[in-house]
Amino acid sequence: MKYWSFEIEKRPNEITKQLESELGSIGGFVFDRKNQTTFSFRKQILYAWYMAFQNWTIVKGKLSNDPTENTTQVNISFRQHFLVRLILYTHIIFGSVFILVLFTTIDEPL
Repeated sequence: MKYWSFEIEKRPNEITKQLESELGSIGGFVFDRKNQTTFSFRKQILYAWYMAFQNWTIVKGKLSNDPTENTTQVNISFRQHFLVRLILYTHIIFGSVFILVLFTTIDEPL
């Protein structure tokens, strides 16, 4: 997982409006309804056969306001979708079992 943390010299409501206008049309960008300073972004998959070609990165962020200054602290984290690990481990297990079966079923001549 990778983290970004930086400050912007704007208020959180200005940043949320700008993010919504830039990323809202793409789809998958959402602000939390309970807490308007928390957002997430994930590319949606339209068809099952696109799973191998889509970006499996999930982005979560939080905006923190500093009341003494006109700055906003932005924290963003990037992580992979859990299905990526599941697919990877499944392939490793099935591949290992296939190789094990190949070596155990070969008859050695006497």
